[in-house]
Amino acid sequence: MLLLKGLSPYFKPQPRYLEACSEGRLLILSPYPFQNEKLDDMRRRCLHLNTLAATICENDRKTSFPAFL
Repeated sequence: MLLLKGLSPYFKPQPRYLEACSEGRLLILSPYPFQNEKLDDMRRRCLHLNTLAATICENDRKTSFPAFL
């Protein structure tokens, strides 16, 4: 999961996401620092996150990772 506004210092995933993280089925990332204000550049950030997601998926196809690292 890629977050648009970063991770706050007190971020805690919802229980279902927390469980998926603990089982190694979900990874929560953000290339941005936490920002609570309205985003002026939301479209640019969304396009950037789409590009990152595509890159991650492409790299995953090229390499085989163990189920749990």
